[in-house]
Amino acid sequence: MGLLRRVFNVAIQNGWILRNPFAMGNTLINPGDEKQRERILTRDEEEKLLAVCTGAKAHLRPVIIMALDTGMRRGEMFKLKWSDIDFENGIVNIHAFNTKTMRQRQVAITSRLAQELKALWESSPRNPDDLVFGVANVKKAYSKARVAAGLPDLRCAILTQQGWCQNICLCLRSVEFSDILRPIRPIAMSMPTWRRQSGPLPLSMNSISQRMTARRL
Repeated sequence: MGLLRRVFNVAIQNGWILRNPFAMGNTLINPGDEKQRERILTRDEEEKLLAVCTGAKAHLRPVIIMALDTGMRRGEMFKLKWSDIDFENGIVNIHAFNTKTMRQRQVAITSRLAQELKALWESSPRNPDDLVFGVANVKKAYSKARVAAGLPDLRCAILTQQGWCQNICLCLRSVEFSDILRPIRPIAMSMPTWRRQSGPLPLSMNSISQRMTARRL
């Protein structure tokens, strides 16, 4: 419906039609109802989905956990090699040419993801150049799993979106006030010298400078 509205608007702007049918009278459909609402995966649903990843669908479990815990896209996960997994530092290295934005980045490995990846590594030939999951697509297997879990409307993209949300929450929980101040400390240390060279600071800045310099954190 949104596309059709746009077509009529362009037609009016170019003088092809005189009236826009969508502007005549009350709308039959609320524009807010046209947009599909984002699906949220609950904790119970996550447990149900992982519970059915057994037997022929066991290979789905580490894939789903990686999507949930890292927010990685399917293409990024299926192109991962074992050389990209840094167990020692607990990070996954995602190369730029494997990302949608063509930017290299790193994501943290959670404890349950580390457990899944280590189990995969132990059962693999242990070749650093091999793909982590050894598959290019799990669409059919995932479709069967979500139906078996009673979640037929749970798209793969929702897992990635859920992963981003969980990562943000984890970051906010782990950040302490001292971590926020750490990048500011070198600036605070040099405040007195900078103040002598540049003149007096505003009252609020002076107050912050004095307090942080005195603490010598």
